[in-house]
Amino acid sequence: MSVFLNGIDTGTYTGSNFWLIGTYAHVIATVTSAGFMTIYKNAEFASSVAGNVPASTMRTLTYVGRSPWYPWSSDGYLNAYIAYVRIYNDLALTATDVATLFTMSQDCKAGLYGFNNGSCASCAPGYYSALSGSSSCAACPAGTYQTYASQSSCSSCYAGFYSATTAKIISCTESCPAGYFSAAGASSCTSCAFGTNAASIGMSSCTSCTTGLATTLPQLDRQAALHVLRGHT
Repeated sequence: MSVFLNGIDTGTYTGSNFWLIGTYAHVIATVTSAGFMTIYKNAEFASSVAGNVPASTMRTLTYVGRSPWYPWSSDGYLNAYIAYVRIYNDLALTATDVATLFTMSQDCKAGLYGFNNGSCASCAPGYYSALSGSSSCAACPAGTYQTYASQSSCSSCYAGFYSATTAKIISCTESCPAGYFSAAGASSCTSCAFGTNAASIGMSSCTSCTTGLATTLPQLDRQAALHVLRGHT
């Protein structure tokens, strides 16, 4: 962890074996108003060093997981996954704050979400959280639904059905009309192409017209569509 002032490193923490390959780590770095820097890993104190308060400036390059400063500006990007990032302005977290945030990130498993006091709550039906440590739940997108609470994913509408709404809590009951079809997870139905037919509602695909017959226009009810002999319009 480093704080640069006018391009000069004014305080750096360097630790051995801090990052372990294939292992999740909850890392918090704080800087007090006096420039004292502390770093925590999994709620445990790692190190501290006297540095400086970061300068207030407008940056043209701002990265998370990559340094914009020479000579490290040519470095590659972080080769890892970042679950979430929080930045607190004018607030140096205490050890108690750090422990609370760590507990929240550990306890709030997928299907739950956390509050600032470290407690967790279930995602409501129609919503989900895919990752542990989520601070909020996401609405199930169109074409999906979720009947139960505390879920980490949503279920797709069955083929032949669709849903154009989000946060749906019951299975998709809107069936595609005749002349249309849908694959699983559809937010709308698709018209059968020329030369194909979906004679019934709730179809997952269209079938080719019988030899010698053809549909006239797409988007017509194939039960009512006119059929013409090949070679005629």
